[in-house]
Amino acid sequence: MSKYMLGDRSEALAEISNVVNQAYEFGHSHTTVVVLLMQLMIEQFDRNFSKAFDISQKMMSICSENGFNQWECSAKILHYWAKIHLDKENSQGIIQNVLSMRLNYGNRLEQNYFYHTGIRY
Repeated sequence: MSKYMLGDRSEALAEISNVVNQAYEFGHSHTTVVVLLMQLMIEQFDRNFSKAFDISQKMMSICSENGFNQWECSAKILHYWAKIHLDKENSQGIIQNVLSMRLNYGNRLEQNYFYHTGIRY
């Protein structure tokens, strides 16, 4: 992310791609989600809608499988951001769907992140 912010776009994209591959190899879902979010944000800054859409789908799937509700919320925000740009004809319908979905989804965010990690205090 820092390299992208400092203007080294190509190196940032290459590095985050490598880090994502390493996270998948490592097999730790939380690490994978965090680096996917970094990759997703770089694609958002780059306004690469289709790549952001694809990454957000991967991220949402991992989050859903593992109960990472807060990370899933970030993925969904960027997923629908990309979807609206990719499907401008239906953007109003997409926005309405997101607004109605928000009411249901908000309740799931009440579950504390640490609950899902197994840490109890």
